[in-house]
Amino acid sequence: MVIMLAETPLLSIKVRTLASLVLVSMLLGSCVTTTTGGFNVEASDEDALDNYIQLAVAYYDTDDMPKARRNLAHALEIDDRNSEAYNVLALIFQREGDQEFALENFRRSIRLDRTNSRTRNNYAALLFAMGDYEAAFDELETVTKDTMYDCRAVAFENLGRSALRLGRLSDAEAAFQRALQLNSNLYVSSVELALLLARERNGGVQGPPLALFDYHRFLRYFPEDAALQQRLSYAN
Repeated sequence: MVIMLAETPLLSIKVRTLASLVLVSMLLGSCVTTTTGGFNVEASDEDALDNYIQLAVAYYDTDDMPKARRNLAHALEIDDRNSEAYNVLALIFQREGDQEFALENFRRSIRLDRTNSRTRNNYAALLFAMGDYEAAFDELETVTKDTMYDCRAVAFENLGRSALRLGRLSDAEAAFQRALQLNSNLYVSSVELALLLARERNGGVQGPPLALFDYHRFLRYFPEDAALQQRLSYAN
């Protein structure tokens, strides 16, 4: 859903629907039939819980917050200690501008499941947006240690961007390198790493963007990515 993609300040990781949810999901896709009060299911409470959360995510993606909230209410009636439900609820509050309620629900989600990397990533995005870069960095360090997290590459990118705001350039460089090792198509990591390498080459002084980029040194990190090499080529 939202915290630090190239398009946003610190990818505010957006929840995606069904089996393709990229940053905030692992919600199982299933077939649901909508009705006035939600939808009918002939399944266990666990299946119904997943379906309600999934439907809430779908409504969130279409900016229909009332219906998203209604389905989360149904989910929480089944299990009021479900971490993912509070994660989605926090995202709704964040989109509506209620930061304190968003923080409260992100923290509740983490308390209920400390292994929920989606929540931590989203929580870090909000902390970053609020200027709390140290706290965002700490949360993202935890996220990047989760080797099963499906958006670990983006988490490393987010970690690098937080490190830059803290002036921790070596940590930022290491994070961007790891991000690109996991996904060489991350443009923010590509450019930020290029600028860091250019800064090193220029004796620690920030030069014009990409003008001092040490292209050959960068290629040694990622020699297999011809497309990325071409994107980052510079004109003499």
